[in-house]
Amino acid sequence: MKNVLMCLITFSVSTLFSYSQDNEIDRQLKQTQKELNIQLELLETYRKQLENEVELLKLQYEKELNNDKQLKKSKSQKTSPTGIDLILGITNKEAIGYQATFTIEVDTFSHTGLEIGLFIDTNNIHIQKLEVPAESFIFYLGYTRQLNFMSTKTNTVNTRFSIGGAFGTESVNNGETALSSGAMIVRDDGVIYGGYTGISSLFKISDKFSALIRYTNFLTSSNVSLHKFIVGAGIYYKF
Repeated sequence: MKNVLMCLITFSVSTLFSYSQDNEIDRQLKQTQKELNIQLELLETYRKQLENEVELLKLQYEKELNNDKQLKKSKSQKTSPTGIDLILGITNKEAIGYQATFTIEVDTFSHTGLEIGLFIDTNNIHIQKLEVPAESFIFYLGYTRQLNFMSTKTNTVNTRFSIGGAFGTESVNNGETALSSGAMIVRDDGVIYGGYTGISSLFKISDKFSALIRYTNFLTSSNVSLHKFIVGAGIYYKF
């Protein structure tokens, strides 16, 4: 009988201990599951926040992109800046020269454009110790571009470089072949052609007017002078 009681007591204790362990394991599992659920909820909340932020960034990017497109469209619809300048200057023969240039800015973003102009050079050349009148009329057409490193962002000072082709006519001794001394001129009047480069700076006076200084160098097939230049100052009017 005593042995039976001992066995019953041992079994009961063992059962209780096992039940207690099972309960502790269940409690730990439930606690772990609860903590995992909390972590999952936090991760889900964080994911939603990230999605909202990404959506806001997309909307902001699309808005800025649309604004940029509208700005470019509005600028492209505006008439390209055009203007004309008149210059009085000194030529390579230390004579007075005249220059007029019409410009149009084709691309307002890169500040590139085209120009067409006329250069008039009237000076005397020396033939057999006689001063003989010579005239050159040179038309030029070229490409022009703003030099940003020599210009201001507000266009208070605007410096441009130009390059292109040139052609025109040249007359010596008013077209006559005989000099006053009776000597004959072997130079022929006619068409001249070549190229040119130039650099100019505009100094803004108002929205329409700017002061201008310019240097233009011509290299042509002239019989009088292959190399011609004019450096002078004038006024620029913006249409």
